[in-house]
Amino acid sequence: RVDLEVLVARATASGGVLGRPGTLDIQDEGKMVTFAPLPHRLLDLIKAIYKRPCSQCGTVPREPCICLLCGAIVCVGNNKCSPESIVPQQENPDGSCERHAQVCGASQGLFLAPYSGRIYAISGTMLGIWEHPYVDGYGEPLTPVNSVDVSLDARRLDRLRTVYSTGIISLEILRHNQRTLRYIGGHF
Repeated sequence: RVDLEVLVARATASGGVLGRPGTLDIQDEGKMVTFAPLPHRLLDLIKAIYKRPCSQCGTVPREPCICLLCGAIVCVGNNKCSPESIVPQQENPDGSCERHAQVCGASQGLFLAPYSGRIYAISGTMLGIWEHPYVDGYGEPLTPVNSVDVSLDARRLDRLRTVYSTGIISLEILRHNQRTLRYIGGHF
């Protein structure tokens, strides 16, 4: 697990967070979290990340995911891929998205998988697979296999932002899994 003192020491040593040396800013003003910018069309997103390496291990992932918080590209389910600050444990092999969520979002994370048209929601060791925020002209989410001519729906993206900002990812994972009768095991 990530130690707060280690994060503070790294932030201080690297010139601070947000460019102010020696400070660590905590943004807890009750505002919505700002997500990484996404292109309006899914095809543009796929073109932008095609053949780009994983931000953690440097390999080109077969199924990349984009962290909605920071915009980093992460491998899906790769047990060997991890951020520098987390060493994978042999007895409890977390997936790469889980390990990235530990560092980036305090074990909470939303990852967009553009090739499969899904959102992987992670809260601790819980996993949910949701529809992505890209929709066709009728407002229906389609997988990229059916059509890549889909555009970003601001309402769906705002709903994801609200779920993350209010800290109810685990509750939404439970609700979705109960509604669909689909419980996902394993590590992503």
